Amino acid sequence: MTNPNPPSYLPFVKNDALHQQYGHIRKYYSEPEDQIFLSLPYQYLNETTMTRMVHDSIEAVLYVHEQVQDRKNLDGLQSSVSLMPEAMTAPYKSPLGN
Repeated sequence: MTNPNPPSYLPFVKNDALHQQYGHIRKYYSEPEDQIFLSLPYQYLNETTMTRMVHDSIEAVLYVHEQVQDRKNLDGLQSSVSLMPEAMTAPYKSPLGN
């Protein structure tokens, strides 16, 4: 870990970018594991939101399938999302992660 950063031997990998990644790797292996994860923002969905998203996705797929089955003419349809009511495509309210 104390060795200097080697140069990039690939012409498409910039030295600065490579050395930044080495810095991240050194930091990861030099800090206690729990401290690394406590310092990072939690960017993933919490369990409640993930469960809701899976449920809503299944509901949307079934709704679109039903709409496609009932329609005789799908000419000009750009996206199956346009078949869904606005309430099904509304974004979730924040926060989604914690």
